[in-house]
Amino acid sequence: MPCPDCTATTVAEAEAAKTASLFNNAGFNGVQVKRLENFDTIRQATPKGRMAAELALRSIVEWAGGGGPQFLLLTGGTGVGKTHLSEGAAAMVIERGDPIAYVIWADFVFGFRENLDDRHEHMRRLRDAEYLILDEILAARDTTHFLADELQDLLGHRTHYNKPTLLAGNLVPEGDTESARKQWWIDRVGERFVSRMTDKTMVKVVNMFDCDDLRPHERAVDDTRR
Repeated sequence: MPCPDCTATTVAEAEAAKTASLFNNAGFNGVQVKRLENFDTIRQATPKGRMAAELALRSIVEWAGGGGPQFLLLTGGTGVGKTHLSEGAAAMVIERGDPIAYVIWADFVFGFRENLDDRHEHMRRLRDAEYLILDEILAARDTTHFLADELQDLLGHRTHYNKPTLLAGNLVPEGDTESARKQWWIDRVGERFVSRMTDKTMVKVVNMFDCDDLRPHERAVDDTRR
């Protein structure tokens, strides 16, 4: 609440400082965060790709705005814009004035390599975050199932308390039957979350596999051989 001595300049400075603090606390210290307004669905070459990208963008805006299901699962191939959308969602939440935790899978894993007290603090931060984004989820194989157990505990807590959570990654369930693919999900995110995935009022699954890889690829061209 501005005091009588506040000016438009000091209020703007205070708001900018708060926003910068929220970005740092989210995990974006020194990172140039992508914005949703720069997510161009027209770059997709096919109608299916554009439709999938537009659906993903609408779903992200809905989730970050506090509408629709509290849990959003964003899946698709590499380079289709999942990280762009995830960062844009985080920026939208922060610029509204709400705190969020943004963690890529590598940092999720790294947090369990510290001493016991730091491990507990790492998990407490993720469990208690008002908003949480886990990007590049399950990017590395978990042969011991330790990380899967920790992820299941985390998602079980957040689903119980209905805390807004966004999971993004290249998630392709393996198996020749529906039951085998369901078990693939259960082994990684837990039975409680899988059960809620069937309830569209609780969890929304957005598929971007029809989208093209938009990352620039280097082309080795020797002009002297043309």
